[in-house]
Amino acid sequence: MDDQKPPKLLVVDDETLCIDLYRRILERAELPSDFIESGADAIDAVKKGNYSVVTTNQKNGGMKGTDLVREIKNYDPDIKVILVTGDCSLGQDDYEYVDGVIRKPFTISVYVNAIRKALELPPL
Repeated sequence: MDDQKPPKLLVVDDETLCIDLYRRILERAELPSDFIESGADAIDAVKKGNYSVVTTNQKNGGMKGTDLVREIKNYDPDIKVILVTGDCSLGQDDYEYVDGVIRKPFTISVYVNAIRKALELPPL
């Protein structure tokens, strides 16, 4: 019997509507996930949880997604972090710690398969 826990995903977005949408998408994709609405809460969750992958929006109220990525990577460089953004003004340095980028607008399959790739699962 395999005692390994399934990989855990943390989704960070400051918009409740987006969180609700991500929740439905990830439930249908059968990807166990937790959801947080602020960067500060996400950092606390990462330190308490056992996350394999974090997705974060670039614009999260008080904390930019790229700042959150740096905080997470400084805590645990093995956590894969995917940045979800429609911001075209980001420079090359902004992506230094990012493991993947999902550009808005995106399709459900692009979102799910980017996460599955980070979790080292086959695409749907």
